Amino acid sequence: MKNGKIAYVYIGGRMEPTEMINIEEVMIIDWMSGVQKSIVKHEIRNPVKQLSPGRLGMAEPGAVVLTRTLDGGLVVGMTRDARLDVFSAEGLKLRTLDTGWKAIPVTSKYRAEYKAFLNRRAIAEGRKPSTADPLLPDVLDILQNVWTDTEGNILVCKKTESLENCPLVIRAYSPEGDFLCDFEIDPGPFVLNANWRFKRVCLTGHGVYGLLEFKDDPDGYLHLVRTVFQPQ
Repeated sequence: MKNGKIAYVYIGGRMEPTEMINIEEVMIIDWMSGVQKSIVKHEIRNPVKQLSPGRLGMAEPGAVVLTRTLDGGLVVGMTRDARLDVFSAEGLKLRTLDTGWKAIPVTSKYRAEYKAFLNRRAIAEGRKPSTADPLLPDVLDILQNVWTDTEGNILVCKKTESLENCPLVIRAYSPEGDFLCDFEIDPGPFVLNANWRFKRVCLTGHGVYGLLEFKDDPDGYLHLVRTVFQPQ
């Protein structure tokens, strides 16, 4: 970040009988002095259940997502919240961006489709499909990830019900927080994965780079792919 500051997420938590409770705290540290401060803390509750003796299953956990602003500040969001906060490098909150997106309820149809999706993936990877129903929350996450481009625009990627052949649904804001537009990136022959865990998509001044696999590749080999947007 600006002026020798570094942002990181401290993760702690505790286990309850039916929940894993993660505490994710965003910290800013000055690398020269070592002085650090907390700027925001989220408590994230994830349902768990016992699948077999000594084996627990947990729904996909929510998480904090971060990106650096063009001027060295920080955008902080949480996958289960429609809003993101913009901070200065010193940790001063400058503004809030509210996407207005609503969480999508997890229906019985989605649960069946998700189980079938996991079983297809298990077969493709040479594993035995599970007979147990996957543990899912009552609603899906709202956000997948957040990035900034080389002009400082803030790009927020939405979580959708799509399980395969998923386009990226993105809402763009100016560096000042003004709404610009909504757009989609079609995956073409590839699997587009914008999940915050994998960091497989990177926006640069030379285009969008991704570590992507072909949809029909059972081995899931990753390929370095570059996409350049052309003005219409």
